[in-house]
Amino acid sequence: MTSHSLVDDSPFAPIERDAAPVRRALTLEPGQRTVLVTVTVAAALAVAAPYPVTKIILGVGLGLYWAKLLFQLDERFVGMFVLLLPTLQLVPLETLGVPAMNWQTIFLMIFAAATATADAPPIRSAAPGWIAYFSILMVLSALYAWLTVQPPLWPLLVVVKNWLFPFSLFFLGRRLVRRPEQLWFLLLSVAVVSAALALHGLRDGVTTGHLLTNRPTGLLTGQANLFAGFLAMQALLCIFVARTRDLGWLERGFLVGAAFAMVVTLVFTLSRGAWLAFGVAGLMVGFVTNRAAVVVLIIAVLVGSRWAPEEAAARADLTITAVGQAGDSSLEEALDDSAALRVIQWKTLPDLLSDSPLWGTGIGTFAQRLGQHTGIYRSAHATMVQIGTEMGVLGLIGYAGMFAAVAMACISRARRAVSGGFLHATGLGLLAATVCLFVLDFSGTRFPAHTVTTYYWLLIGAFLGSTDRLPSADPSGARGPDTPGPDDFTNDEDPNPSWAA
Repeated sequence: MTSHSLVDDSPFAPIERDAAPVRRALTLEPGQRTVLVTVTVAAALAVAAPYPVTKIILGVGLGLYWAKLLFQLDERFVGMFVLLLPTLQLVPLETLGVPAMNWQTIFLMIFAAATATADAPPIRSAAPGWIAYFSILMVLSALYAWLTVQPPLWPLLVVVKNWLFPFSLFFLGRRLVRRPEQLWFLLLSVAVVSAALALHGLRDGVTTGHLLTNRPTGLLTGQANLFAGFLAMQALLCIFVARTRDLGWLERGFLVGAAFAMVVTLVFTLSRGAWLAFGVAGLMVGFVTNRAAVVVLIIAVLVGSRWAPEEAAARADLTITAVGQAGDSSLEEALDDSAALRVIQWKTLPDLLSDSPLWGTGIGTFAQRLGQHTGIYRSAHATMVQIGTEMGVLGLIGYAGMFAAVAMACISRARRAVSGGFLHATGLGLLAATVCLFVLDFSGTRFPAHTVTTYYWLLIGAFLGSTDRLPSADPSGARGPDTPGPDDFTNDEDPNPSWAA
């Protein structure tokens, strides 16, 4: 009996398999459940009894437990980091008295040391090479800016560190995670945090007196547009992972509920760029992999739009009307100031690139360069424009290479996984999140924002690590076309299998 792929003629569809095994539902190990329960109970106690003594006791207890996990560094330690990251964001940047030395710096060093000491993945991938290339180029660009423009050193180091921090989670996840159960624990941790942040933001959006001036910003990001990008990516991931048959109805229901909360909160953020990115990514990936899901998504959006806040409907109508009535030459004049600034930046990109087309003018110089050409001294609202200005064509090549390598890895690993299985669904979810992030960067700078992309890069690395042991197609047919064997998801496998040669 042959299992059926979602769309047989699609390049995204999984490879057909003979007698593909039906795997049991993924479950959490006792240590992983302890992490989730510990942090959840601690957060509930902190809310119910917000007294200084209670917070001190909880902080000391969690700190000691986290220190214990550090000595046996595994996915549980990273899961604690995921669950507590919104709290860490509230810690002042100059905790240690030096601007560039704070909790982020400490974790960056821990993650780098853990990555260096962990075993190398059994299969090479193009994504780590592109990330390393872009990271080195970014450091050199910052050094070039410091030597030529001479900005203050500490703020420049903070900018570089914010770019490098999510990348460190990618390498850590790829080195530490080897089993789907570990990936599921990290993904569940991210889903729990995302759902909690969405509900917190939704409460702010519903109770505010004037939504246009009090848009939900989220505890993690602190800015409405960044928060919207975070919600769009995580909602897509939860929607696609919820389609797997490897999870029970309770876990799948939670993922669907979390995605629903994030989508509702996304509407209240009033971020048109995030709305567009969510819709484009969902339709593109969903149309290729599951057209029925696209129909359900469209119906849900049409029905849900009846209860959308008036500010959201007005903002969408204003943008659509302006685009429809204005010509290309006057589009920025017809749009509101926020949207017009994005159009101006894209139109100015050729002039910005002409300043130094190959290697750019250095990290942190965008606002100055834009002001010289347009008289508008504003930060970038498009990642590609910013990278092109500050890092030149070399930076744009690295940026595009990272997205292409990650997208191709998600597609190939999903195709090699069992149809309808957890790894297949997660690969498609991460592909949708990747497309969403790419579209987001046309009208914003979510890519450099570590609060938006930290979880994304961690899960991408963990996904690649947990699929490195997936066998590629065996031309001889000895095992059946690409059918996983009994030990493909265990640590007892031959460290040098023939398919990894």
